[in-house]
Amino acid sequence: MQRAASRPAVPRWVKVLGIVLAALLVALLLAMLMTGGQHGPGRHQPTSLGSAGATVPGVSLVIGIR
Repeated sequence: MQRAASRPAVPRWVKVLGIVLAALLVALLLAMLMTGGQHGPGRHQPTSLGSAGATVPGVSLVIGIR
């Protein structure tokens, strides 16, 4: 009895692309871990409900002063 034909080999460019994407993903994860992880959905939520003006670190906005 003969074995079924094996699948064709994966092209070299597909292997290289996979390795490059995996390396990029690892680099991004390391960068996020090294910078303190200041990312995520909690960053976009106000610090308190009902405050007149939510503050954003590093951003100042003055309205009505001449």
